[in-house]
Amino acid sequence: LTEAELQHLDAIVTQQTRVKGGFEGSYTDTGIDGAAVHSAERTSTFFHMRKFGDSKLRAIETRGAEQVGLSAANVEPLQVVAYRDGQQFTTHH
Repeated sequence: LTEAELQHLDAIVTQQTRVKGGFEGSYTDTGIDGAAVHSAERTSTFFHMRKFGDSKLRAIETRGAEQVGLSAANVEPLQVVAYRDGQQFTTHH
């Protein structure tokens, strides 16, 4: 990511924290009905950025998709994950 892209993402994180209360607890889903599963293996917090939310996000998503040979339309929205002291992401499947 470029310095300008990093600053843009930081501005989105700052706004998300101020306006929407910030991050939510990370989870996985059951794979059956989409129900959230919170576990001791995944204790970080996160939020999704709106898919194609603006031209800069679209450029980042498109570039990332190209790296793995996919269309940006077929890639999940970007998400920001935060880890505080003692939080972790370990095997959870």
